[in-house]
This record gives sequence, structure tokens and C-alpha cells, in this order.
Amino acid sequence: MRVKKYLFDYAALSQTEKAVFRRVFPFYCVDEETECLTERGWLRYDALEPGMRALTYDASGRQLQWEPILEVAVFDHSGVLFKHKNKSTDILCTPDHRWPMRWTRNAKGGQSETTGVEIRRAYEMRLNCAFVTSGDYVGPRESILSPKDAAILGWVVTDGYHRWRGSHCEMVVYQAPHKYLDEIKALLGTTPRKPHPQTGVVCVPVPLDAMKRITQHFRSKADLVRIIPRISREAAEVMWDAMFKAEGCTTRSSVGYEFKHFAQYAPEVRDAFQILTIMLGKTMSVNGRGGYIRDRRYVKFFGWETQWHTGKVWCPRTPSGTWVMRRNGKPLVTGNTWTRKSIPLALETLVTDPGKVALLGKARAEFEKSVGDLDREYVADYINESFGIPVRKNDKGEFEYFLLKGYVPTADIAKLDAKELLGMLNPMIKAPIEQMLN
Repeated sequence: MRVKKYLFDYAALSQTEKAVFRRVFPFYCVDEETECLTERGWLRYDALEPGMRALTYDASGRQLQWEPILEVAVFDHSGVLFKHKNKSTDILCTPDHRWPMRWTRNAKGGQSETTGVEIRRAYEMRLNCAFVTSGDYVGPRESILSPKDAAILGWVVTDGYHRWRGSHCEMVVYQAPHKYLDEIKALLGTTPRKPHPQTGVVCVPVPLDAMKRITQHFRSKADLVRIIPRISREAAEVMWDAMFKAEGCTTRSSVGYEFKHFAQYAPEVRDAFQILTIMLGKTMSVNGRGGYIRDRRYVKFFGWETQWHTGKVWCPRTPSGTWVMRRNGKPLVTGNTWTRKSIPLALETLVTDPGKVALLGKARAEFEKSVGDLDREYVADYINESFGIPVRKNDKGEFEYFLLKGYVPTADIAKLDAKELLGMLNPMIKAPIEQMLN
């Protein structure tokens, strides 16, 4: 029973915790129609698992990176949610849900200036701020596909086809001579087949060695969303370029605005292209026929509406405190919750056995000595903030950490400063305290 006490199950909150702690420390959640971008594609809350990697956003460096999901909080909800819906956004969240946002301020001389990205609660947002849609992608150190193989795969799943016969796969790319036939011939390096007698379209086979490398990871279009998180940024760029040349188009309005559209009915390919688009610093809203691409990383906030919601609300937790969400095909970067269940438990431990909190610091110092020289100045912020304990050096000479915050309640309290604790309070409780403290 004591072990179970420290394994936090949000569904097992007591009536006291639901009635008291939720009012003091609100839960930051979105509705059940919201999806999370993971290494397995877009998933709803009931398909997420701790340890699964999600695409997150580092607000200080404005970077996108893949990080493990630490836990998923799910609650029953019957009450008002905030709503924001237009061509670029579709949001339904609790009023205290946290959002990375960029502010625009009026500077001297009537000029406007933008601030860095800050994480604020929904009720704190004003008309001079903008949601974050993307960032600078930090890809893996090692890519499972080379840029050339990634480009080939991009062509195959759009303007080509693949067919398995037992353990053998056949891959080809079709292309009209007036489009990108010369580029594809140079990429594949094989002898094209005769043009179609009516359309003139040419079939170019994928070379056997490239096909063998690609099919180590690819068997069907459903595998695309699992492949993309494991390729480098360079590979992602050429794969996106191939897919857009195959199925995309660019138009210009009468006043010079440029519009890009990606036409695709297959949901596996459509979702894969959307993920690549986000990873490359753009955004794309999708529907059943494809989607429109916009070369921007922020979208303007127009004010909240309210909507009554009876159902589930939920939120994952990641080391960076953020994750990439999608609702009805429209993606945004959003914030996540904190370990609410651990608050009463951690406070109880702090009062009844304060030595445990101090013991964590001593334990981390001993581990740091055992693994070698560790310069904490170069340790990532999210590791420090999550009370990371170095456990070993890997073969590359890199330190590997175990993040205690969120798993051990006393670690949550040990890393919880007054500003963070105050920021999590309900506004009705927070406001008087802020006034007293000036």
C-alpha cells in the first residue's frame, strides 16, 4: 500500500483532493478531442503511455525536440471551458491551462516590439499576444534514413507506389516529362521504362540497394509517422520537398500573397506531411483533402469564448513543460500540467519527515561523484528543473539521467520554488497574496 501511495493515479484522487486541492491548485487541461503529437503519430489521451516520446517546445531557445511523456492526467469535468476557433486554431481548454505565447508591446516612437516566448495561463492572455505554432527543430544525432533515401521515400508515397510480394518489395516513381522527371532520374539512377502511350508519364524504378535500406524501416504508409521522428533535419527537409513537389501547389493572390496547398486523401501520408511541416518551422491545418501550409510560427490570439463541457479533460506532462497538440486538424504548441497528486503527499512528507528532502540533494551529489567530472553549468535546464540524477556515462561519453520530479513527491517539493508555487494557485487565492507581497 505504501508503494501504491507513491505511484500517482489521477483517476484515484480522493474526494478531499478533488474538492480542496483542485480549487487551490487548478488542473491545466484540454478536452478529449485534442490529440498529442508523439513518435507514433497523433494520439488521443487514452492511447498515450508514460515513456512514449512527444514533440515538445523549449520556450527559452524556441526549439522543437522529442521528449518522453512522464505521465498523463485525466479528469472528469462538468463546467465552463475556454474556446478559441478560427481558420488556424481550434482550442477547448480549462481557463487556467498554460500556453507558450509571444507578446507584442508598444515601444517608444509608436513602434511595436515583440517579446520572447513566455508561458502564461489562458485567463492571462490579451489581444496583444500570439499562440506558438512551431519552432527550430532539433533532430536526432543519428538518422535512420540518409537525405537521399528520405527523398526517395517521399516520392514513393506520393507520386509512386510500392508493392510487397512475399518478402520482396517493388518500388517505383511515376512522373510526367514536363514536371520533375529529370530530377527523379538523377535521384534514382535507374533506367526509366517506356512512357505511357496516352499520358506520356514515365515509370522510374527505385534501385534495389536503396529499397533494401528503406524497407528496413518502411513496410506501409502507416510507418511514416514512426519514421519521421527518427530522421535528421536535413533528411526531413528533402523528404518534405519531394512530397510537396509531388502533391503540392503554390498560388498567389491579386495582392501578392502566396498560398501553398498539399493535396492528399490518404490520412497516413497527410499526417506525415503535417508533422514534417511543423518540424521545419511552418504550420499546416489539415482536412480530408489535404491542407494549407503557412510559413509562420505564431498565430494571433483574438480572445476567448466560453463553452460548457461535460466529459473528460486531460493533459500529459513532459520535462520541458510543453507539447504539440492538434484539434480538428489544427496544430499548436501548448503547455502541460504539474504533478497535482503529489502536492498533498509531498507537503505531508515535508512536515512529517523533512530529512527526506535534504537527503535527495546529498544523494544527487554522491551520484555526481561516482560518474565522474560533471559540470552542472552545461546541464540542460529541464534536467536541473526535473531534479535529474546522473546514473552513468554511455559509450559516447554522455551523461544519462533519471528525472525524479514527478515520480518522487519530495523531489517535486525540493525543486518547487515560491514563484512556481504561487503561479499555480487559483486566481482567487493568488491575487490577495500578490497584493500583500507587492
